Amino acid sequence: MSKVCNQDYIATIPGLIVFVVDLYRNTKIKEEIESKKIEKVTMDKFYQAFTDGVIMATNFSNLLEAEGYGTVFLGSILNNSQKIIELLNLPKFTFPIVAIGYGYSDGSETKKKPKMDKDLRVFTDSYKILPSYLEAFKEYDEIFYKYYEENNRDYLETFTNKAAKSIDMGLIERDEMLKVIRSQGFDLKV
Repeated sequence: MSKVCNQDYIATIPGLIVFVVDLYRNTKIKEEIESKKIEKVTMDKFYQAFTDGVIMATNFSNLLEAEGYGTVFLGSILNNSQKIIELLNLPKFTFPIVAIGYGYSDGSETKKKPKMDKDLRVFTDSYKILPSYLEAFKEYDEIFYKYYEENNRDYLETFTNKAAKSIDMGLIERDEMLKVIRSQGFDLKV
């Protein structure tokens, strides 16, 4: 798992749970009721199950944190979704969504990554288009950089630089994701 995620620390996390789109159970129930094999599940059902899984992951993280655990969301399991499917022996009509690593603190003071100002991410009645995103995020850039500087992170950069890089950043394995989703039995026609 840590190799797929390209994050060595995952190998030593005390707890790790992977959330999965799971329509396998429901397809098996339908097959038993109708005595007919299910070949594909619609994109609509895939997105419903995906959304349910993300909601469950968020609730699980909130529960863990309320119990005193530290958590980290790991979207990096999608770096090679086919490998995760193989590692977890996931059947057809399932797909990994996100993982959460969790554990107790070692006692050292760990600061939570600062969140951007609510006005930059929550809008009322319509999407708020800003005249200059670099100007609007200037203060958060400083806070973001300082956080990583103080926490000895491997990279030091601003939020806006990281955001800009993320638009073009991709992994070849992630380019295969739709193919993997289809191979798991999901019909992603629009």
